[in-house]
Amino acid sequence: MPEIGYWVFNHNRHSVAGNTSGYELHDSYFGGKTYGHVIDVHDEGTRMAIYDNTVAVTERSDKDAQAGGVVLRGEPQEYCDIFRNWFYNPDPPKEPPTEAFRTEAIVQEGASTWAGVSW
Repeated sequence: MPEIGYWVFNHNRHSVAGNTSGYELHDSYFGGKTYGHVIDVHDEGTRMAIYDNTVAVTERSDKDAQAGGVVLRGEPQEYCDIFRNWFYNPDPPKEPPTEAFRTEAIVQEGASTWAGVSW
């Protein structure tokens, strides 16, 4: 599994995005603004570990909207563990996670219940 650690990201669109294999993301800082959500997993992914990061981004640069933190598209094949992160975004994940393009700290698109994700 690819490992991404000890990076500083600022003013990006999807600072970290992955395909189905997944990744381990840790000890990184996401600051400033973004052109979309910050951390992304396409096609549900297999295994993701997202921990010990600071996500200070709260606003989008391209529109007057709050920025989402972690966006998962579907249910992970094995797991997505999100822990010990600091999200400046004040909106916690919602139940059920069914709407797309939301702005909470953690979003799971295309799922009727939280599945395969822990935080």
